[in-house]
Amino acid sequence: MLRACHQVAHVCVAMFDRDRSGSIELHEFQALWTYIGQWRQVFDQYDRDRSGAIDGSELHNSKLLLCSTSSLFGVVGEPVLC
Repeated sequence: MLRACHQVAHVCVAMFDRDRSGSIELHEFQALWTYIGQWRQVFDQYDRDRSGAIDGSELHNSKLLLCSTSSLFGVVGEPVLC
């Protein structure tokens, strides 16, 4: 689990390290925090029972959201198939 968290941290730094310094400065961290907050809102919207987990029916509904909001998060590439 710790290794996975370490890898996620590296990916987040790489995504938001705009000046390629190998670390994120305050303005880069703020952008990362905003990005995480947007995904938290998505999660909260589909965790209908507020259990802290998304069950099968909630996950099915979330697929529709991922298709409709991919541009909100700046995803570039092929369309998401639902």
